[in-house]
Amino acid sequence: MKSIYLTLFLSFVLGNSAQAQCNCTTDVKNNNGTVATRILILSNGHGKSLSFRCVSVRREYYNNEQGQEVEKSVIDCISKKSINLRLAPDFRYYSSGIQDEKIAISELQKRFFAKAKADPYKFYQLDFNESKQIIMISEYYLPVKEKK
Repeated sequence: MKSIYLTLFLSFVLGNSAQAQCNCTTDVKNNNGTVATRILILSNGHGKSLSFRCVSVRREYYNNEQGQEVEKSVIDCISKKSINLRLAPDFRYYSSGIQDEKIAISELQKRFFAKAKADPYKFYQLDFNESKQIIMISEYYLPVKEKK
């Protein structure tokens, strides 16, 4: 019986410590940009908003075969709870294929909505204003596998 309680206690402590390391929700609260995935677009009487899970990312540096320093992003964790934030009416969307093109904001927004709907598991960098509205969305490349 003691081993069952010990197992439950350890899984509770270890589970909570792993969740405590997922500090991406703090980035959202502090208006820092955050990486997001599992995007769902919501519409209501006040405009559109995004429901998403934030991603805690760690940067690692190593030397490649040519001796040059290379940066690699690694997923530490993905939040278990979804976060909902409003989209600013004039939010901008950037991806590698459209950075230099002169495209109307409304067209960029349509492209984002189509991509997010087609692949909600894609990663995006979100930036906010003081009112916690999303003002900029950029595609963000991350490896698919989480840290073990």
